Amino acid sequence: MRYFFIFSFSILSFFIVGSVAYAQTVPNAEHTVLPCGYKELGGITRQCTVEDIFKLVNNVINLLIFQIASPLAALVLMYSGFQMLISGGDSSKYSAAKNNFMDVVTGFALILSAWAVVSFILSLAAPAFVSYIGSGT
Repeated sequence: MRYFFIFSFSILSFFIVGSVAYAQTVPNAEHTVLPCGYKELGGITRQCTVEDIFKLVNNVINLLIFQIASPLAALVLMYSGFQMLISGGDSSKYSAAKNNFMDVVTGFALILSAWAVVSFILSLAAPAFVSYIGSGT
């Protein structure tokens, strides 16, 4: 019973702290996926240009990789590790969890290498944005 209360308190505190830590601010050009076509605080609409296409592609790729794929890979890695721990000596369960673990590591390595290739191509296509492209923001 004591462990149930400790576990419940830790889960509850995780969600309370997480909700405070992820409070949103007013969006601006650095924090939106779409780099143009929105009204700024003064009511001025920023018009889209050709360079915004490269920024949009970079923003979408960074969103998919760093904010979706990375946490998802971490969760699956934790699940696979948990499956390894609770396999109880059953070699088939352990090998299945190990294969799952290696599949996630291989897939995430492929995702990161594809990100490096796309960032390189974008930097060649738009050399003026080399400092912006691949920044992970």
